[in-house]
Amino acid sequence: MFLMSSWEVIGENIHLLAPSSIGRRHDYFLSRARQRIGAMIAGLLGRDETGLTVDNIRTTPAEYPAVERAILGLKLFGGQKREVIGVDKSGAQFPMEIIVSPLLLRNAIYYLGYLSDVRDLTLFQDLTVQQELLLGCIVDSSSMVRLLAGERTFQDHFESASVMFGDVVNFTVKSIELGDEDHVAAFLSEVFGIFDKIVAGSPDAMKIKTIGDCYVAASGVPVASDDHAKVLVQLAIAMLRGVHAYNACIRNGLSVDQLMYTVGQPEPASATGGGPQPVDWRHRVIPLELRIGIHSGPVVGGIFSQLKGCYELYGASVNTA
Repeated sequence: MFLMSSWEVIGENIHLLAPSSIGRRHDYFLSRARQRIGAMIAGLLGRDETGLTVDNIRTTPAEYPAVERAILGLKLFGGQKREVIGVDKSGAQFPMEIIVSPLLLRNAIYYLGYLSDVRDLTLFQDLTVQQELLLGCIVDSSSMVRLLAGERTFQDHFESASVMFGDVVNFTVKSIELGDEDHVAAFLSEVFGIFDKIVAGSPDAMKIKTIGDCYVAASGVPVASDDHAKVLVQLAIAMLRGVHAYNACIRNGLSVDQLMYTVGQPEPASATGGGPQPVDWRHRVIPLELRIGIHSGPVVGGIFSQLKGCYELYGASVNTA
């Protein structure tokens, strides 16, 4: 972390690795500590010597236990983590943590110091947060916990759950009418974005995936529940209302970005007002209609592949939906 090799550091003063102000405080603290340790040991040994320090005290093997007791007392003041400032070879300062503890070895006192670069810790924490955010975009929270705990694949059987498929009616025709692939992608992004907001407003429902123009959601997985069918029916009704609001926005030339729709809310007022507006490509897809299928029954859910794994559902109930 200091950009130096060991031979550049060993035997050198701490000033080499710290700002001068910290180095001076270190020297002062070390000088006082040596005197204090020497006085502690002298007192335990019953000696009355002035100027006794760690450097000039001499003990016999019989006196080692007393010295060890002094070191044990000293350890009460050591072993604590402190945040300090380090200086690397280029002169740049950076935050770091240090833990220093005394150690008695062959009648001599040594200090063990452990240094860690806080920047590395911060980077690790940032990467961990980014990893969790990324996983949160792919799997649900309970599956994320299992993945972070080390599980790579897992499968759970659910005796009763509900699955919903919703696809755009005449999507192929509408795609041809739109013509431009970018418009098709933007259209699906807007519609699925509305559905995502609706699912986010229903804590007992879960988005599984999208397949082309088909939106797949479920309830009763990965946490079992008794009202999964009711949850998905409510979700389907809300999605139909969302499609109706989308049509109204396009028809009246209003911004789709302002369409915030969640389960149980009435149609947004912004979707029913306005006057004649310039026609854009979205008018070619309205009236937008949604076909929805729901089925309840046993399913198997989990992550079945380590490569680009995401939460999947399998079983006859999925096929029927």
